Amino acid sequence: MVVPNGTLSQESTLYAFCALRKCTDGAVSLSAVVLDTQGNIFGTTEVGGTQRWAGSGGGVVFELSGSNYQVVHKFCTQKNCPNGSYPNFIIRDNSGHFFGTTIGGGNSNDGTIFEMFP
Repeated sequence: MVVPNGTLSQESTLYAFCALRKCTDGAVSLSAVVLDTQGNIFGTTEVGGTQRWAGSGGGVVFELSGSNYQVVHKFCTQKNCPNGSYPNFIIRDNSGHFFGTTIGGGNSNDGTIFEMFP
């Protein structure tokens, strides 16, 4: 968290990715995060999410609620995954639905647009 105070601002780490064995919690978070109405943080990691070595897996959508981190969705790594793989973007609309893009998967393995909702 960064508290706006010029050069005296302080920072603290809320979560360090690849904290779980074999990166089942995701790794390489490149996108911005979004907040829901309760202040929970949602985002994506471009890789991770499987039981293999670091860097494997098709990425995850995650939620951070206070100090509780959970993987909401895991993407696959196989060619032409219908739901996509390697997510790199997420936004939230006023109805609480999340939308994002992936750089892999889909019919031609050129990515997808996905929607997630409660």
